[in-house]
Amino acid sequence: MGPARHLLIALCLAPLLAAAQTPYGDWYVGRDDAGAPYMFTMNQSDGIFGKWCDNDTEKCFWMLAVKTRCDAGATIPVLISSNLGAASTTLICSSPKLISGATYHRMIIADFNLMTRLARESTGQIGIAMAMEGGAFRVSRFSLHGSSQALTQMEQAEADTVRAKRSKGTRDTEI
Repeated sequence: MGPARHLLIALCLAPLLAAAQTPYGDWYVGRDDAGAPYMFTMNQSDGIFGKWCDNDTEKCFWMLAVKTRCDAGATIPVLISSNLGAASTTLICSSPKLISGATYHRMIIADFNLMTRLARESTGQIGIAMAMEGGAFRVSRFSLHGSSQALTQMEQAEADTVRAKRSKGTRDTEI
């Protein structure tokens, strides 16, 4: 899967990208049309894993987008594994989105700090095993090559965005 495919997917996940994406290994860092930063990678099954921010709430979240169906609002237990070990958390299903003719189900990963630590410190691959109906599991694997560098760039972009936003407005903020 080439950079053009990654750009197409990102265009659908982060509407109306205003700037080019920068690659870091198997990861891409960019900003959406509102200037909110994001980073993501894809696997060979066109699954998407990454971190997105929302400028309005000034919150960021880790998300998995796959073709496996889930109902909006549902929670799914998952086991996440990397070279650092394994941990359990949950996915919170969001609304589906049509991307390149396929329906992707977006799921927010509940343990933000765990995902940040794994993206920064793990090497090799990360595996996310979702419990399915009937006792089955679906495992999505993603490369972590470049994730630490991408995360460093993303966090700098987040800090720049918050600083710029706070210096321009009179909105109440927490410091």
